[in-house]
Amino acid sequence: NAEAYLRYIEDTSRQVVLARITYCSSGDSKYYLIVDNYNKMPPVLKEWISKFTKLVKTEEIGVNTLFNMMKSKEIDSELRECLIKLRESSDVVIVESFNDAAVPYTSILNDVNLVITVAPTYIALLDLDSFKEVTKQLMMMYGDEGLRMYRIINKVKKIYENSIEPSTLYEIKSEIVK
Repeated sequence: NAEAYLRYIEDTSRQVVLARITYCSSGDSKYYLIVDNYNKMPPVLKEWISKFTKLVKTEEIGVNTLFNMMKSKEIDSELRECLIKLRESSDVVIVESFNDAAVPYTSILNDVNLVITVAPTYIALLDLDSFKEVTKQLMMMYGDEGLRMYRIINKVKKIYENSIEPSTLYEIKSEIVK
């Protein structure tokens, strides 16, 4: 079934094999090997991952442990610390979200002052107050699932939106040759 397959390949919990958490307060990084997913990998990829894990001290954990860590107050505090450090040394800080996430972590909503969403053939500048209100409402209703842009995009006011023509391979090659 194609729909089940697409859900499976979009499920981050089935994809993540290695994770790194960098602590801005200390500058240290910790590496984690997600054992369940590592065990499902083809041997040739396992070999590469194994070589890397020998270069860094890697702790073996389960995917639920990783996700719980990512939602912890400690990690939230570290992310806030990173954002503060970035702001101190930059005029503009761009925080990217991917995999249909509206924001990379929930507490950043308090610090957002511009939201642009880009998808294949589409770009939109979202009304900030509307975005924050809708996102908070959907988080209350759906938890983390409420942070998905597909749930938010049609409920939020847009300041600007435009369709973007996809580039052909020929156009891309032409640009490279110039």
